[in-house]
Amino acid sequence: MHGVSRRAGREVLQRRVRRHHHDRVPRPRHDERKRSRLAEAQAYAWSRAIDAGTEVIAAADNPLVPESMEDCVIEHPGDALDGSACVLDPERATTPVDSQFEAAEIESRAHVVSRTDFYCDDDGCPMVIGNAIVYRDAHHMSAPFLRTLWSYFYERATEAVPALAEGRG
Repeated sequence: MHGVSRRAGREVLQRRVRRHHHDRVPRPRHDERKRSRLAEAQAYAWSRAIDAGTEVIAAADNPLVPESMEDCVIEHPGDALDGSACVLDPERATTPVDSQFEAAEIESRAHVVSRTDFYCDDDGCPMVIGNAIVYRDAHHMSAPFLRTLWSYFYERATEAVPALAEGRG
């Protein structure tokens, strides 16, 4: 939707949701001040999708990683691999900034699956887990790491919506 106004982009997205031409409803990153308004907008979009027959299972956001953490993996690959360096503070990683949980309170038919414990523990969130770099940039997890998580995420999703495991979701 490059070169399209936000309003026009929203309208395109809403048309796609109404016509079932989607497998997910994208949402923007946001700051704390806008969280409640975004939660309301998300809940509305989810309600429309659910009313159209779609199960909504949202993956909770992963923490944003400071550039220094990305640099750390490049500068200290051995230490990052063994977990002795390049570990994000767990409090920073788990600070709630995700409007999806609030949206799920508004639209109770939607489900939010947290993944934080997949890549964080009490000591922190390492940038390398199981020989896979966790993040490809400050906002996104790497594809190799996400592939290692898929079965765990699917298990959580089927716990939230048992019909998925039965092939009805």
